Amino acid sequence: MRRMILVLLVLLAVSGVLFAQQSFGDRLGIGIILGEPTGLSLKMWTGDRGAFDAAVAWSFTGSAVYIHIDYLMHVLPSSPRTPGSLSVYLGLGGTLLVAGGVQVGLRMPIGINYLFARFPIGIFAELAPGVLLTPSTAFRLGGGAGIHFYL
Repeated sequence: MRRMILVLLVLLAVSGVLFAQQSFGDRLGIGIILGEPTGLSLKMWTGDRGAFDAAVAWSFTGSAVYIHIDYLMHVLPSSPRTPGSLSVYLGLGGTLLVAGGVQVGLRMPIGINYLFARFPIGIFAELAPGVLLTPSTAFRLGGGAGIHFYL
């Protein structure tokens, strides 16, 4: 067990050294989101400030399978992809809930994202107000916190 922990620590240290020498570029972040919804989360940077964000999760509100895809624009600071930076983002995206029927909606996430300087890890927290459009119109509030490991 000690050897396994030592190997994991060495791998983390080596990845941290490699990671500290580069920005995130177009790297894919894979992780989890906890909250409303709770499940798997993906983030793909598309440029200096933009990123696509997606989740396949479970919504506790209405007990439904939940999917969302957003485009995020990191508005602060001037270089949000730089390791060791905290950034603020705004987004717009779509939501699909499946529980006996299908509900489709829009969401507008507002959040913060921190990229660690020594490890290929980012953490985030967001609040995502939105509106369900089908089968009837209803306000929806989601949000959560999570972590991405960048490949």
